[in-house]
Amino acid sequence: MLVSRHKIGFTLVELLIVIIVVSIVAAIAIPKFANSSQRAKEATLRECLAIIRSAGDRCEHDTGAVVEISDLVRKAAPADGKKRGPMGVAWADITIDPSTWHGPYLDKIPKNPITGTSNYNNGFGVTATTDWTFDSTQTYNPSPYFFPSKARALDGTQYQTW
Repeated sequence: MLVSRHKIGFTLVELLIVIIVVSIVAAIAIPKFANSSQRAKEATLRECLAIIRSAGDRCEHDTGAVVEISDLVRKAAPADGKKRGPMGVAWADITIDPSTWHGPYLDKIPKNPITGTSNYNNGFGVTATTDWTFDSTQTYNPSPYFFPSKARALDGTQYQTW
């Protein structure tokens, strides 16, 4: 009668190969997921800015005036807004006809995903790391609605230029 002398298990070489393969896969995969939280926040920031700008565009189409972000959540028309002009100069005030107001254009001011706040500032005394901003006199962004932070996104662009 023959008895097999083979033991069940793995050799040290087999275990080392498995460890090396798992390490290589982890080295490739981990960097792909390391910035996923920041990428998600930046995508949400872009989307929030798009929502604010779309609401502002609808309001401007209805009334002929660009209004501050805080006015976009109002049911009643503000007394005045700004007549769009070139960036880098203060835009002229114009009166808003209440019959053209179809607000509110936003349910609420969205939270900034980078800071977790929904602060709004009209361009004066801006807290550059937390506030949504309305400012026609700035020249680094083609929209009067923006996030003024000078921090850089993962793609290297400054948030204030989005």
